Amino acid sequence: EAVRLAEQSLSAFRQFGDTRGQADAARLLSVAMIHQDRRKEADRLLKDELAIFQTSANSGSKSAEARLLLALADVNSDRRGQKKREEALRFVGQARTLSLDEADVGLQASSLAVMAKIFIKYKGDPKACNKEALRLGTQALQLYEQSDDSRGRAISSHHCAIAQGNLGEIAASLQYINDSASFWRKAQDLIMEANAQLMMGGLLLKGGAARQAVSAAESALASYRNCHVTGSRE
Repeated sequence: EAVRLAEQSLSAFRQFGDTRGQADAARLLSVAMIHQDRRKEADRLLKDELAIFQTSANSGSKSAEARLLLALADVNSDRRGQKKREEALRFVGQARTLSLDEADVGLQASSLAVMAKIFIKYKGDPKACNKEALRLGTQALQLYEQSDDSRGRAISSHHCAIAQGNLGEIAASLQYINDSASFWRKAQDLIMEANAQLMMGGLLLKGGAARQAVSAAESALASYRNCHVTGSRE
């Protein structure tokens, strides 16, 4: 249903020549495709849209172009191999440059958050990559705080939690994932809050706090059931 609605929206924005809306609709369509594990198709869609956008005399704002580049980076940040991650870094670097040109703080923060996500998965020195992910995630978090963007703060805190956990800093990782759960609660996203609680349970168990881990897992399970989410998560 999300794919169908996003496709309709993209078609309508094309018809009316609204390039900003077109970029946002293409980005939303790519997110829906990611959830369907159709990253290759999403990559092709976004590259086609970007090519049209960059060659059009009426291309619109740099912020719209940056959104397409950011969506491309997100599509290629995971499950497509190291070469695609390197490509994703190039895309997000271009997006960040455009966001700085436009003084768009939200896009700057989003660019940093996607960079952090890429470095968590990047092949190389694990310690160096996770330190870089933490640095980028922290910068993104600071920018999202300026606009009180709860979703952005939740995502950035989540990336920081993973990086800290990979670095063996369990206490710091727990603080970040607890913050992430709180931000998701503020954003009224029950499923993402449950995901954070589930990660919290795993970290608590790893740290030897079995009772607290059970409590976190039970909270996550209750949230999943409230949202009618079953399968592997349950």
